[in-house]
Amino acid sequence: MSSSLYNQCCSYKGRYVNIQHKNGTSYYGRVVDVDQRHVYVDMGRGGSRGYGYGGGYGYYGGYGSNVVPFAFGAIAGLALAGAFFFW
Repeated sequence: MSSSLYNQCCSYKGRYVNIQHKNGTSYYGRVVDVDQRHVYVDMGRGGSRGYGYGGGYGYYGGYGSNVVPFAFGAIAGLALAGAFFFW
């Protein structure tokens, strides 16, 4: 795990981000939790708005929405979404 990516994810907790997966796909959502292996992103009730899993993998920790875990090893890039997206 990259400690700088972990620290970056921790600092973005509660904020909307754009995640660039190593397979080239972009995902948009709000960081709800971070652990030593994953960053958990709430993709919203409608999925990732055309950027990812659509229906997602289900629920995480009772957040009541569409929270998807992303392994740090699968993340190619991470940026605050406010700088790029105006939803």
